[in-house]
Amino acid sequence: MGIQLKEFGKGVGHFKGGLYGNAGSGKTFTATVFALGIKKYLKLPGRIGFFDTETGGEFVNKRLVLPQTGENILGATSRTLSDAIEFIAECEKQKVAVAIVDSTTHIWEEVQKSFL
Repeated sequence: MGIQLKEFGKGVGHFKGGLYGNAGSGKTFTATVFALGIKKYLKLPGRIGFFDTETGGEFVNKRLVLPQTGENILGATSRTLSDAIEFIAECEKQKVAVAIVDSTTHIWEEVQKSFL
């Protein structure tokens, strides 16, 4: 047998999820609801981070994040992979509770244009 099972519970778990749907179907809204729920359920200190390749960050900040947390989103607007990587590093430095990248489609398109 090539794989052996081990007991989990000694490491750090990270949630990484993706949402798929048509334009206007609620992906940004749903991702933000998830982020707020994770932050609340796990009692995480820190703010919500948002890497915005479109314009949804301002919308969910006003409608969801600010009313529920009393704090604005910490965000960045770009469509490049290098900025997305820098965003994650900055979120770690600033101890962001949950980070949202919306959307990876634009980042992937930028990578394809640059490297393919």
